[in-house]
Amino acid sequence: MVLTPTILTIISIVYGVLAIRMAFAVWKGRKSLFDDTVTPEDMRLANGIAFYFLWPPVVLLHEGGHALVAALFGAQGIRLHYFGYWGEITYPNTLTNRQDWWVALAGNVVSYTMGIALALAARYGRVTLIWRIILASAAMEQWYVVLFWYPLLCLTGSFQGDFNVIYGRAYWWAGSTVTAAIGVVSLIAYCWAAYYEGGKAWVRENLWRAAATPPGQEE
Repeated sequence: MVLTPTILTIISIVYGVLAIRMAFAVWKGRKSLFDDTVTPEDMRLANGIAFYFLWPPVVLLHEGGHALVAALFGAQGIRLHYFGYWGEITYPNTLTNRQDWWVALAGNVVSYTMGIALALAARYGRVTLIWRIILASAAMEQWYVVLFWYPLLCLTGSFQGDFNVIYGRAYWWAGSTVTAAIGVVSLIAYCWAAYYEGGKAWVRENLWRAAATPPGQEE
């Protein structure tokens, strides 16, 4: 399926409705969610908070990164189109290929950096365990999007986006090679942390700052 702006907007509306539903669920379960014990239901709600409520601000920052770099290169008439769970900027085609490359990269650098910032907040923030889980989950989501999901959509032709520029033949240069190398190494690290027991334990111990056994699975 080709993801057109119309389809993405419809998906964003659906996510918005689900976010309202999640807000009610969080409110209903708030006493259990924010007490000292983390249950499997708390984990579900924490992941929902990370996805539905922390993703839209990062999308806005992502598009802001694009807009800032485009403006620094002198682009005029920059317009932001923001739909919560996806967005884009448009401007007249007056920049060079190399400048467009930097514009495309900028938003994804913001997303990648936000993943780091959220992980650091989980690790060092003076917050409870459930908030560490929420922040770490949001960090993992950002890395999933910028390292796997978004590049995959672009490179398979499902969506014409940033990575068609970053890795496009007309735009390819040394910076594309460096970006690809960082992306591959980061993706390997992400897969280890997300799918291997050793990596999951590392996340729990170093980002959640909790015991290696997942909450709700103690014997």
